[in-house]
Amino acid sequence: MSTGNGYLDYKRDTKCFLHWLGSTNNQIISSASTDPQLPLTGLKSSGKFTLKDITEMVKRVSQAPKHETPSMIFRLLRWSIKGRKAAHARHVKKVAERPDQETEKSNTSHKNFIDCLESAFESLGGLEWQIQHEKEADKPYTKVDVEEFHNRFAALQGSQIGSGSSSGNTSSTSSPIIESFGALSLGDFRIVEDDNELELDYSMAADSMFEEWKCLRAYVQDLWHQVAYRNLNSAIAATMSEIAIKMVKKTELNIFVDFPNGYDAFEKVMNKFAENEENAHEVSSANLQTDSTADSSDANAPDDIAKEMMSGHTYADFLDFFKDFQKNQNGRPSKKMAKRLKTWNSHLDLRVASDAERIECRRLYTMKWLYDLVNVYAYTVLNSNLRPDNQKAYREQDWTDKIPHEDNKDLSRLFGCEEFACFVTTLAMSKPAYHGDNSSELSRRIDPHRVFQLQSIVDSFMVSRGWSLGPEGHIVSSIVSTVQFSSDLGRLLGIFTRGAEWLSRALMVPAFSSAPSCNQDAFDRIFAIMEAWMGNSERVFDSAAASQFAPSKNGLWDYSPFLCGAGLAEGLELVYRMSMLLWDEIPHPTLVIHLHNMCVKKGYLEQPLDLLQALENTFTAAFYKTSIVPDQDFHRQFPQLLAMGRRESLQPGPVDQSTNLLNFLSLENNTRFKKLSNSMYHRESKYAPKPKTTKTNNSDQDQFLTLQILQSGVEEDFIDPDRLSNRNYLSITLACMMVLHDLNDYLGNAENGNPMRGRASDWVELTEWILQEEEGWEGCLEAVARALENSKQLVVEQQSYW
Repeated sequence: MSTGNGYLDYKRDTKCFLHWLGSTNNQIISSASTDPQLPLTGLKSSGKFTLKDITEMVKRVSQAPKHETPSMIFRLLRWSIKGRKAAHARHVKKVAERPDQETEKSNTSHKNFIDCLESAFESLGGLEWQIQHEKEADKPYTKVDVEEFHNRFAALQGSQIGSGSSSGNTSSTSSPIIESFGALSLGDFRIVEDDNELELDYSMAADSMFEEWKCLRAYVQDLWHQVAYRNLNSAIAATMSEIAIKMVKKTELNIFVDFPNGYDAFEKVMNKFAENEENAHEVSSANLQTDSTADSSDANAPDDIAKEMMSGHTYADFLDFFKDFQKNQNGRPSKKMAKRLKTWNSHLDLRVASDAERIECRRLYTMKWLYDLVNVYAYTVLNSNLRPDNQKAYREQDWTDKIPHEDNKDLSRLFGCEEFACFVTTLAMSKPAYHGDNSSELSRRIDPHRVFQLQSIVDSFMVSRGWSLGPEGHIVSSIVSTVQFSSDLGRLLGIFTRGAEWLSRALMVPAFSSAPSCNQDAFDRIFAIMEAWMGNSERVFDSAAASQFAPSKNGLWDYSPFLCGAGLAEGLELVYRMSMLLWDEIPHPTLVIHLHNMCVKKGYLEQPLDLLQALENTFTAAFYKTSIVPDQDFHRQFPQLLAMGRRESLQPGPVDQSTNLLNFLSLENNTRFKKLSNSMYHRESKYAPKPKTTKTNNSDQDQFLTLQILQSGVEEDFIDPDRLSNRNYLSITLACMMVLHDLNDYLGNAENGNPMRGRASDWVELTEWILQEEEGWEGCLEAVARALENSKQLVVEQQSYW
């Protein structure tokens, strides 16, 4: 029933009803014809119907002999009527408060639609159905139910078009009108009555979008509250915040496909929503007071709550930032803005501050953070243009392709936020699109999901400062002064770089590896970039414009829980991808897994090592060609498995600052290790990913439930030691190499003499010897078991980040 957005539910249900009605109407007309040569009147070839069309088709269908309306159609109609009535109720209230000719006309149109749909429900036998199926009438249904019904019905119609009508008449087969109608998709169906219908639908769309907006914003705020007060991992909060942003984007695209260009701009949607509110004159963009310290003496007044719920303040700050930046376009605020930004107090106790002081504090923080964001992202170009003879036309710069400048090849990185920073920089550096206070050109380029993205970033910080939004208005609580949001990022970066350095050295030593990784140079370069830029923007403000958070040069990260969490999530993904690329190339982890399995199955180990068992369970298909762990014939699939490994380098070009690292480290060409973690799957999804559990008997299957299902998987991914994103694969790789390296010592102490003593440096040959159970294998396997038992690094607790 619910997708989490009332307008999309209404649109989907109505389109499905119209498709059924039009198809059934055509089928009845075609079946009733006795002469294939006569034209068929009343057939529909288009999915666009007026109210009159609907009334005529309903009459024809309801009077057709032996016709029975499916229960799903009655259920869809009921919810379509319910959606229309909800919108009509708001318009009735609006007419009473602010009567005018246009509003009354809209109200009449709503009433006509409702009357038409209710008449269709009754004429098709809805009242009788409701009495006979009382329990089914109120039975919830999901989006999946609707799609399954539509697909079954569409398939049935297709088979009837191909084979003729049930009466044996073949006119339906030869009718191009019916064939044309059958080729329509569900998206082609809609009710078209008059010009006012567009505004009616847009009004419903704006209302439903901001209802969803409020729920998603509350969810994101709660995530960052848990980070600040309950030690939730910031990578989890950032990943789920990104999913919420994608949900807004998906809704935005699904809704505005029905409306003309420009209707998808945040400001237009906000103004339409404001028209539907009781205090519309207080909430509209014309009254946001974007460049003044507005008196907000009562922040919990209805108009202020509505403005907050809609992110009106944040949008105004966003717009004013672009206006101010475009005055100079050199990374420095205007003199007026600079003077105002200096008044920001990072230690302001929001509990004792007035409402106006809190709003101003947040506004200044937003401006300062956005200025630093652009300065870091555009660092190379801005730093190169400090010389008067080296000016560039920023408006012609392609900010999606940051090419190192000949005088400054040190391109900046914004881990976790590159795409948003690119959008902000592109708009900030574009030709000023306003004249005086006219910002219409600029506002048309700011989509709703961009405002929600900035709102999430700002909320992550303000929640940590004790200020959030609840159903009753503003909530001010204690401040978490001890939280260091970049601490996890710094700790993990230290683990990454140390592990990478040790592993790189080991791969270069013949005693550890027969040959270095062919991608080692690329990996070393990537780790150098991570070390230079992850959680760090100091070098930018050593040479270019001063940070707005001066004297700190790292305020962009230190004052942004969101950025730290997003950077941490991307860092974990990069290390995982590099590890899987390495494992696809070198044999060491595969050798240890196979030897460990044989030790367990042959009884040389009483219990499997938890870490190796977990790795075997996770990557069974990668470690074993048949995806079956052998209990005997251990050698049978081993040669083929090793032959599958990647041997070529990732790509011919070198890694530089302009390389898209996530794309560069794609696992698509891996032969064995291709598995994606939950967080990687979510990031790669263009829109909000669907949980595996998509069908439920709960009628409230909405975004919140979807987010809870997804969050459960993400939390396991980042926290559970047995999950992909919480394993130190670089250290595991080195531990596997150490076990193999130490085998010579254990072979020397083995009771049985064997031909492999002194030759253990050829680990592939040694492993094959053991797996084939060649002469002396028992002593070798005993040595392997001792080496595994004495390894202090192949332990879950040692190789988990958290």
